[in-house]
Amino acid sequence: MKLFVMGALIIINVILSGSVFSQIYMFGIAPDILICFTASIIAIEKRVNGVVFAMAGGLLMDIVYGPSIGFYTLQFFIAAIAMHYVAIRIYTVNFYAAAFLAAIGVVVKEIVAMIIVFFMGRPFSAMYVLVRYAIPAAITTGALTLLTELFMKWLYRYKFMTRKATTEFLDNL
Repeated sequence: MKLFVMGALIIINVILSGSVFSQIYMFGIAPDILICFTASIIAIEKRVNGVVFAMAGGLLMDIVYGPSIGFYTLQFFIAAIAMHYVAIRIYTVNFYAAAFLAAIGVVVKEIVAMIIVFFMGRPFSAMYVLVRYAIPAAITTGALTLLTELFMKWLYRYKFMTRKATTEFLDNL
């Protein structure tokens, strides 16, 4: 059941990222909802599920919105690995840990995007991208992550989101 819930969350995230959050600008920046949910999953579980969630969401974004397969997948995958690396080294996970992870994830995602654009041969200013887009996006995404973490903690209270319930469900298939 957890797999179906995570799949539905990925589809909802991709739809919201492409339709709602691409039109909503807070301080001129659109928050990244997929990073918000990924950071919440990583902060709650501290396992690789958040990395898989981000990679699957990035792949779906590539299929639906991307210029080529792998553009968003690579960004979200590397950002999720960075968030996971930081999360397993945080000893106490409090309410603000997911917001901190989301801020790190957005900055890493933008740096990876700049590297991809550099290898594509497109001109850009790295300092302008960091100051104008990456840092404000990290702040707004971190703030939005506080809400998504509340939702994910509510969702993880149910038995079907636990690891044991997931393995029992897969065994019965």
